[in-house]
This record gives sequence, C-alpha cells and structure tokens, in this order.
Amino acid sequence: MSRRDGTYARWALGALAGSLLVLGCSKHESSSTGTSAESTSKAEAAGAPGKPAPADSVHTEAAQSAAATAGGPDRFCEGTRRLVADKAACLACEQAKCDTPVVPGCNRFPAGSAERSKCEDVLACIRTTGCINRGNVMCYCGDADVVACKSGAANANGACKARITAAFPGGYSSAKIVDEIGTYTIPGGAALALGECDLVRCGEQSARECLPYCSR
Repeated sequence: MSRRDGTYARWALGALAGSLLVLGCSKHESSSTGTSAESTSKAEAAGAPGKPAPADSVHTEAAQSAAATAGGPDRFCEGTRRLVADKAACLACEQAKCDTPVVPGCNRFPAGSAERSKCEDVLACIRTTGCINRGNVMCYCGDADVVACKSGAANANGACKARITAAFPGGYSSAKIVDEIGTYTIPGGAALALGECDLVRCGEQSARECLPYCSR
C-alpha cells in the first residue's frame, strides 16, 4: 500500500465512525422526545394535582347543597317539627324580594358569635311556632294589645317573647323592643325583619315560598 493509499484509508474510517456517532445521538434524541411527549400526554389526561374541578361540577354541588327535601329536618324547625317549605325557593324569594339589608338575616353576624346564636334562636322560634304568620310584633306581644304590650313587659305573652328579649340589648323596655322589632343591626331584629319579609313578600301575598316554614 502506498503512503497516499494509507492516508485515504484512515480518512475513510474516521468518516464512518463520525456517521455512526451522529446516527446514535439522533436515535437517542428521538427516543427521549417520544418519552417526554408520552409523559406529558398522560399527565394531561390524569389532570394536574390541585387542579380546580370543572365549573359545571362546582355548580352542581352548590345546587345539591342548597336543595332541601320537604318533610325533612331543618335547624330552624325544632322538636318534632319538620321542614315543609321549599328551602331553595324560599331563599330565592328572599334574595329577590326582601330589602337588601334584610336579606343576610342572621348571617350578617360572625359565625360562632353570641349575636349569631341569639339571632338564630329567634329565627328558629318564629318558624317553629308559626307566630310569624301573624306578624313579627305578635311573636313578642302575642294576644296582648300593642299599646298594653308596650306599656309593660308583663303584658307581652308572645310565643317567642323570652328569646326575643334575650336577643335585644339588655335593659330594653317592651316599648323599645316593639319600636325596634325590625332593626336588622340587632340580633333579634335581624331575625324578625327577615321573618316579616317572609310573611309579606314570600308568604300570603306571594306564592307562599317561605310560609309555612315548619310543620304544625
């Protein structure tokens, strides 16, 4: 073999080795890209951790939690009394027809607070006894004439008198309670204002969405 032939042989071997190296790298890159794409596809199908549920699912859950079964238990129907109103329809009516400051009812007070508890006690009483069907003042005064009721607490004999008294500021006279019976910034007033709206706007003068609320 001549010197020139030896040089050519070495050049050919080097070129062949370079081609094999490039081919190997190309195959590796192709395999890595395919694996990465496959992993990404699987991750998308499974859903990323913590990804919010679809909007339709959230709306369905909210609707299910808002629905109430007639004849079932309700925290505002005490003892053996059962819910007879369509709770979802009642809430919808209150939101549509009650004055805006009245709509929150007892929820205007912080959860777990004494004010919230007192307000809910009154709301449960007026709905359980059904005294609200005669108006919020009657839940305090009962059969007593309003003038007599205001003249002294001893004359008041309403079904929810005790709870209403406890849900108004201490020291309030019967006259003061009657005068502020629908003052929604007071725990007792917030419950009684909502109850009055249930009577006037979501009761006899409407489709009776909220009244009667509990069974008799």
